[in-house]
Amino acid sequence: MIIPHSKPFLGTAEANALSRVLASGQLAQGPEIRGLEREMRTVAGQRFGIAVSSGTAALYLALRSLDVKQGDSVVIPSYVCTALLNAVLMAGASPCLSDVDPVTGEMTVDTAKKALRKNTKAAIVPHLFGVPADAHSIERQLGVPVIEDCAQCVGTSLGGKKVGGQTLISVFSFYATKLLCAGEGGLVATSDRRIADVITNIREYDNRETYVPAFNFKLSDVHAALARQQLKRLPEMVGKRRKIAGIYDDSLEGPALPVRPSAQGENIRRSVYFRYVVRAAGNVKSIIGKMETKGIACRRPIYKPLHHYLKKNGFPGTDEIYKKAISIPIYPSLSKDQIEYICKNFSKTMSDQNRK
Repeated sequence: MIIPHSKPFLGTAEANALSRVLASGQLAQGPEIRGLEREMRTVAGQRFGIAVSSGTAALYLALRSLDVKQGDSVVIPSYVCTALLNAVLMAGASPCLSDVDPVTGEMTVDTAKKALRKNTKAAIVPHLFGVPADAHSIERQLGVPVIEDCAQCVGTSLGGKKVGGQTLISVFSFYATKLLCAGEGGLVATSDRRIADVITNIREYDNRETYVPAFNFKLSDVHAALARQQLKRLPEMVGKRRKIAGIYDDSLEGPALPVRPSAQGENIRRSVYFRYVVRAAGNVKSIIGKMETKGIACRRPIYKPLHHYLKKNGFPGTDEIYKKAISIPIYPSLSKDQIEYICKNFSKTMSDQNRK
């Protein structure tokens, strides 16, 4: 049986939360949503939280709340999943791709500035792989609103500012593989009442005096109940992830060098380890295939950079980390035997590659 790359950490508490919702008869947006919004705005350090149907929907609605439209551009990193690109295009804007630090994969102040255009209306800064980015500095120096993408990072801080509360607006995801697993779902957090009102207004698509075409961006109480229970367990889950990362740090030696923030120090200490990423000495595709034969699912942490999809050149930092980065399993339910098995086989595979 293969050790999966990602796995939800679910148990009796989550089952009981679902049973409570089913027994209540309130399956659609209701008290669980209100509870989730109240709890998440505290986690993010913002005044308002608006639960929505997905993390991608949260990105799109955040852009809409900033009045991003056709003729505008939005700065996003190339080394990121396609959700950011989809949200920008759905808002009618043009993506301005930023290169990233080749060591961390993160967009920096310098790379973001190079992507800035006269018509840039906003930027999206991901806290990649669970490592908090300095979104506050990027927003301050770019001079445009920054949306923090917290899909991979929640429950930590940097420089005394909570992840999700460093900038004007932030988004979260409750997808099945995320830190807070509810199957699906997302949330927008902000301290700006106007932004919160705009997003709430767009989400509430029905019962209007006048008709305007709209989509249903609501989240159900079923999903919210799961997310709330996961939020209660977040300190436990992050603690387990950090413990496993510590074992990997000590066990993966030689060519298996962990990717570390160029800012060294506080960033990595604050990581919640959504992913444990190592720098491969050899062909990434070959290493992933060999690990698969040993029953261990490893992945490229980013399937394909955005500039590859858009057939653009001039992103050396992105290309460098894409060619070398491999993500190995890290989640709270990994057993001691599984962790030891991963360390042993990954180190051997990397050593074999290095001798070629």
